[in-house]
Amino acid sequence: MRMTKFLPLLVIMLLGCSRHFVNEKVPALASLSTSPVAAAYVDELVRTSPGLGESDRRAPDGAHVVEIVADKTWNGKQSTGFYGLQLRTGKATRPLVSFWEAHAGSGIAAGVRWSGDSRALRISGSTKGYTRNEEGFRHFDMVYLVEADTCFDIAAPPNNRMQAPAGGVGGNSGRDGRAPAAPDAER
Repeated sequence: MRMTKFLPLLVIMLLGCSRHFVNEKVPALASLSTSPVAAAYVDELVRTSPGLGESDRRAPDGAHVVEIVADKTWNGKQSTGFYGLQLRTGKATRPLVSFWEAHAGSGIAAGVRWSGDSRALRISGSTKGYTRNEEGFRHFDMVYLVEADTCFDIAAPPNNRMQAPAGGVGGNSGRDGRAPAAPDAER
């Protein structure tokens, strides 16, 4: 009987912690050679380095914004190092990619860049895995076509690819040169 007194409190605690959890999303990358449209956007998007500032995440036409979400520790105050990028269009959201920090405590090593017409988004960076149970360091660089809801692997030569954005979130790097820890997830 005493347990029934604590059940509502337990439910509130669990709901409070779970509101920031990232939806796991492993990108299913299509070949760039299958889409001349995506290939045309790559030419535009590789000219400028991606970032994670607010102006980088908002589409030029204002219709879309890339949001950063993060899993939190049990107290809800610290990131666990597992992040997600999701696309918000009006009130609707859809997950784009989930990933671990590339190095423990380093913050997000990723960036985005919108095409001029807001129809394509470049997503690039480094991770040690796309799911909570995966490990294995890798770089990623992809173009996401909004209307098609499809990601394409960028097969550009390494000198044209963004390997890991300097400075992490907001372009500020720590004294040791590593990206600072990401701010609380934005929702």
